[in-house]
This record gives sequence, structure tokens and C-alpha cells, in this order.
Amino acid sequence: MAREYEIARVNESDSGWSLWQGERATVSGKDPGDLLKHRREVVVAVPVAYCTTFSMVLPTLDESLFADMVYAQIDKRGLAEAVGREIPFDFHVVEKKERQVLLSVDVLSADFPQSHCVAGAAAYFPLARLLGITLEHDFVIWCERGRLALAARVNGQVTDVIQLSGSDQLDETLAQEVNLLLLSLQADDSAGVSPRLLVWGAFARDGRTAFEKTLVMPVEYQAALVTSLAQEVVSHMEKLQPLEVRQQRLQKKKAHKRNAVMLAVAVLYVMAGAAVWVFAQRSQKNIEILEQQVEANRPEVREIEAAANRWQELTPAFDLKSFPLVQLNEVTRLMPPSGLVIREFETKGASVRIRGQARDAQVAFQFEEDLASSQFMERYRWNMPQPKVGKNNAASFEIHGEVNDATSE
Repeated sequence: MAREYEIARVNESDSGWSLWQGERATVSGKDPGDLLKHRREVVVAVPVAYCTTFSMVLPTLDESLFADMVYAQIDKRGLAEAVGREIPFDFHVVEKKERQVLLSVDVLSADFPQSHCVAGAAAYFPLARLLGITLEHDFVIWCERGRLALAARVNGQVTDVIQLSGSDQLDETLAQEVNLLLLSLQADDSAGVSPRLLVWGAFARDGRTAFEKTLVMPVEYQAALVTSLAQEVVSHMEKLQPLEVRQQRLQKKKAHKRNAVMLAVAVLYVMAGAAVWVFAQRSQKNIEILEQQVEANRPEVREIEAAANRWQELTPAFDLKSFPLVQLNEVTRLMPPSGLVIREFETKGASVRIRGQARDAQVAFQFEEDLASSQFMERYRWNMPQPKVGKNNAASFEIHGEVNDATSE
């Protein structure tokens, strides 16, 4: 179903604006912003004073070249000097003949009022393109803001729009101006040989009579100015947007995109938080289950540890190197042939104590070194306090051996 658009257009006699739905004005205000406060799907009709519409013929049918060639003509006419390449413009294909194409170009004025720039507007179109004109009329005259304007048409499409000089009434002078414009357009093949004119608005009878006598083409009158959005211009909805409107919409899109990203991040954050919470709950439950299993197995673990300790204590009883007689035999083997006497030998498996007397301290220290270098006794870590030297340099010693931790494991 096609959309129905309301049209915001300037009043005929003053600078105010009105919102039109068909032939009925619904809302009035001083500018388009007042009309769009509580409305959607509104098309702003750009007044003739702020839009230049002209026709041009291009010697090519290649549509990819149209935009650059149109801009070159806009620049040539001095319409692009104020705002450069960013100037809003649009063009419509009116007619194709052999290897030529007739275009109608709309150029938004550089001094388009900022008060008329409303981001909520559905589109901006020249008022001439919104006039409900029948196909048999080649020209139409209407009044806006107290001045008359004329639009030329070919095959039912607007080609040129001119703001007429003089007053807002029909008279002989205005007819002469229209005749000159007709001759100029016919010379450029922008008007037919038998044109017809439609005049919109209520004008005095005397003025109409003088106007008709001087005019070189037939004229008809219609009291009410009717505007509508033709289907062929719907595809041009965004072409003539003022730069201010484009910037506002771009900022709005960026804001929407930024908000969408922030919302997505927030959703992901909440989802991640929920996942972490669920994982923490499950982990806590698993920890509690494991703790219960540990508590349930603790008596068995204690029994296993006790059994391991008992076996550790019994290890010397099964280890040949831990037998007292075997150890004493090794100690005796390491004793020098003379000069050393063992008074006491005590072994507990994990520790050994040897007490004796040597000819001098050097013999005692040598005996300790022999014990430390013995492969049979390597499981022990040996140490000897300073021997006590008595008469005749005789030294009393006591050597201790403790099982190394690494060896015991």
C-alpha cells in the first residue's frame, strides 16, 4: 500500500507555512519546523526563491555520465560557488531522442534558511514538482509569498521554473514577460509549438482580460492550488535534502548505531555475568560435593597413612643396610689399622652414633670422611663435633649419621 504524504508549503500571500492534505490545509505555522512537531510522512515543498530549476540537453545516453555533466552545468551557472561540491542537486530524465537526453535539474539555494531544515521531513521537493497538473498544460502560473512563478513542462514533467517580476496580479506586462519566456524556451526546444497555460489562483477580471489579450497562447484558470506527490518522483526522496538535514540525520544514525552497540555490549555483559554466576553456582556445588566425598573418605585415608607410617618404621627390618651387625662390620672395615678405637656403636636404622678415641684429631676426621665416602653408608648424612683432645694428643670423638631425606623417600 502506497504511503500518503502531507505537503508543507509556503502560503500564497504571506511568508507563513501550511500543511496540506489533498485540497485541505490542516495546520499552519511560521516555518516547516512548526508543522512537523507532531507529524510524520511530511514532504517539504521548497519555494521558488530557494530552488533553481532549469533544463539542459546532454549529447549522450550514458547515465553514468549524467551527474558529472549536470554538476559542470551547475558550476557554469555559478550555482555551486557558495558551498562547493556538497551542494544538494537532483535531475530528472524528461525525454530521450536519438543520442540526446533532455534533463530537468533542481539546485537548492546556498542561502536556504536553516529554520526550514527539519530532519524529520520525509523529503524536500521543489513546489513545482508537487503541483497536480494535467498532461495537456505546458505552462502553469501560481502565486507564493506575494510573487508569481511560472513552470514549463514537457511530456507532463517540469523542465524549467522562473520567478516572474512585477506584482502578484495578472496584467498586460506579465503577459509580455510570459511571451518572451515562451519564445526563449521554444528556441531551446524546451516548449512545444502549441502550448497551453494553466493559472492557479483567484485574480481580478479586468487583469485577466488584459492578460489574455496580450498572451500568445490559450489560458485556463483554476481557483485552488493543488499539490500531490507523483509516483515518478518518489525515487528522488533523498536527493534534494539540505546539508543541515543530512548532517542531522547522519548524527541521528550514528547515535542510533552507538546506542545499539552500547545495548549489545550491555546485553553481552549481562549474559556474561549470568554465565559467570551460573558457573560459580555450579562450581560451589561441585566443591561442596567434593568436600563431602573427602570427609566420607577421610577415615580410610587416615588408615592408609597409618599403614604407610608402620611400613616406614618396619623398613629397616627388611633392609640389609639397616642391620646393626652389617653396619658395624662396614664401620670396622673402614677403621684404620691402628690409632683408632671404637668405644660405643649405636644404630636405630634411621640414625647411627659412633663414639671412640683416636690417636689424634686428624685420624678422627679422616675416619669421618671415610664413612661419608662409603657407598654402603651413603644413605646417611655424617657430621662430627670438634673432638676433645686430651693428654698425649689423644682425641675423643662422637660421629652422628642421619638418614638423608631423599634417600629415605
